[in-house]
Amino acid sequence: MLELFMIYRWYNWSPAYGISHDIFHIFLFTSAGLVSGFWSSSLTEGFNLVCLLFGLSIIFSTIAELSFAFLFMRTRSREEEKDNVYFASEDPKWIFINRLTGTVLFVLFFGLLAQSILTLEIF
Repeated sequence: MLELFMIYRWYNWSPAYGISHDIFHIFLFTSAGLVSGFWSSSLTEGFNLVCLLFGLSIIFSTIAELSFAFLFMRTRSREEEKDNVYFASEDPKWIFINRLTGTVLFVLFFGLLAQSILTLEIF
């Protein structure tokens, strides 16, 4: 919610904030999994496998978001930065980021589909 206000209300958001948030999120999620014993429990069968796949998809998507923010920060011009441009348009300079985003979404969609099918088979 804070990012939305920073982007659309106060116009002071930076990709560096997103990168910091993503690094903190990965650290927090991984640490919570270690402290709770989630990553060390038996994760190869049943519902535990579904939970593992979901946890890995969260980490994968957060790493992807971190990468997008970094690429966005490197690709965005000074003029776009001054104009508070926060999206990758159809401009040719954004093609790689847009295609990478589409690929990640494709992988995540089929990962969630696999998790759904496994869940249906379990229950």
